[in-house]
Amino acid sequence: MVAVVKSQEELLTELQTLRLRLEEAEETLRAIAAGEVDALVVDGPDGEQIFTLQGADHPYRLMVENMREGALTINQEGIIVYCNDSFAALVGKPVERVVGSSMHDYVADVDHPTFAGLISSESLSSNKAELRLVNASKDLTPVVVSMSTQVTGVLCLVVTDLSEHKRNVELLASRKIDKALNEQREILFAREQALRIEAQKANRSKEEFLATVSHELRTPLNAVLGWATMLRRGKLDDVTFVRAIESIERNAKSQAQLIEDLLDISRITSGKLRLDVKPIRLVSIITAAIDSIQPAADAKGVKMEMVLDPAADHVEGDASRLQQVVWNCLANAVKFTPSGGQIGVRLEGGDGLARILISDTGVGISPDFLPHVFRRFQQADGAITRSHTGLGLGLAIARHLVEIHGGTIEASSDGPGCGATFTVTLPVMGVRGNHPDARKDQFEAAPAPRVTHNRAMPNLRGLRILTIDDEADTRDLVRTVLESCGADVVTAASAREGLDSLSRWNPHVLICDIAMPEEDGYSVIRKVRESAQTANLPAIALTAYARIEDRMRALQAGFQMFLPKPVEAEQLRSTVAGVVADQADDTGRGK
Repeated sequence: MVAVVKSQEELLTELQTLRLRLEEAEETLRAIAAGEVDALVVDGPDGEQIFTLQGADHPYRLMVENMREGALTINQEGIIVYCNDSFAALVGKPVERVVGSSMHDYVADVDHPTFAGLISSESLSSNKAELRLVNASKDLTPVVVSMSTQVTGVLCLVVTDLSEHKRNVELLASRKIDKALNEQREILFAREQALRIEAQKANRSKEEFLATVSHELRTPLNAVLGWATMLRRGKLDDVTFVRAIESIERNAKSQAQLIEDLLDISRITSGKLRLDVKPIRLVSIITAAIDSIQPAADAKGVKMEMVLDPAADHVEGDASRLQQVVWNCLANAVKFTPSGGQIGVRLEGGDGLARILISDTGVGISPDFLPHVFRRFQQADGAITRSHTGLGLGLAIARHLVEIHGGTIEASSDGPGCGATFTVTLPVMGVRGNHPDARKDQFEAAPAPRVTHNRAMPNLRGLRILTIDDEADTRDLVRTVLESCGADVVTAASAREGLDSLSRWNPHVLICDIAMPEEDGYSVIRKVRESAQTANLPAIALTAYARIEDRMRALQAGFQMFLPKPVEAEQLRSTVAGVVADQADDTGRGK
């Protein structure tokens, strides 16, 4: 059997009809009981008939018998003295078995208090209660019981079946719930689709990024490996020999920069990037960055001009990190500016702010890409046919560094072919005194760019240096670099071998790798510091783990200096000379 679901309007109409019929039946019963009826008009199988009051019992019974609602009378003890066929059908028993039984037998246990309250009510007109009847099959039927009147201790009750109404209400509610669930399901499906699309985009971006990283790391390696092979064969003339060395050095630095950018991004995303904030001068910061990038601009034929306002010179920040910001913006400008183009650098102040403006006459930025220019791994041209290399990290790193300094960085461009301008805004530090140089000694200049040529090599003659590293190439490089300064170098391929050499040879300086098989550099330095013979031995950590936390851990473990790989020869020599000089100073002060 298929249930017909009625609309809400139909249900309300049906409920109103039931209410009217109940009120009509109750009023008729009350009028008859009160003697207010002279005659009744009954619509029966024989048509309409008029009965006088003397024969009212007959039409009354006829009317009650024909009612769709259940009708019954009970005495004060709840015994049923009369019921019609409709009520008998509700309880699932013949009329003759219902009459004489207790009404309490047909009321659900939980509804007994409700029914008792109804029949004991002092108000004897239109008292109603909603409860459940129990039929012969123990099924529950929801009904409304109306007590119409009480005559000589007999209660007249009208019982209206609410089953169909309840079913329709439940079906209507169920339909509404189904509709709501379907709408929610569609919303969730749409959201899931959007998340899936975003995940697919993210996955593609990750794959593209990994492919780009692989390309950018392999490209300098190709030049390094190729020229190294040619040098090993020894068939290069003097000019080509110099070119090979320069190419190897340039590509090695390029790869080191790529790795440093990746480490910076890792520090940024993990919240581990730290600043060494001091009063600094922006003029020296900008000048140092320009000096560092100038060779690349000259090689490309790009002219650089700068106009720096000393009034906006003083800020607080990390000198090396702000120089990195300026260098990244300049490197971006050089990369995207063709030969014969120009790059302008301006430092200006006003409203308590210092502004660094770096503009170029390069390829410009399209309006579509401009909002994404500072996002990580984002490049306007990410195809394999792109004209410019790089990982798309420099500007993202610059933005983060500027923001943690309390500043902002913005990009503007009139479109492709119209160049671009990057504006870095930083809060100016107030300087006490009447003259801008009143606290000159408190301001830190920019870190000087590393120079690897035209420096006198330190004299390491007579120094005994022990190097522990599981990589043979690193051991050979360190030996060659330090022996060129006159040092006596012994190498060890493991921590155990190094500790044995340490006890036999008594070196002046220890250079040790961190990550090694079986026993790492932290274990080595701990044993070195535990021994009275080597407790004050100068030690340098030389490792490919280059994070800030790696540096801090190495220094806390007992190393005096920390050198991340790759290390330049000059830096290695000067570091060794520095720890030896510091040791001598400490010894002198101790005396």
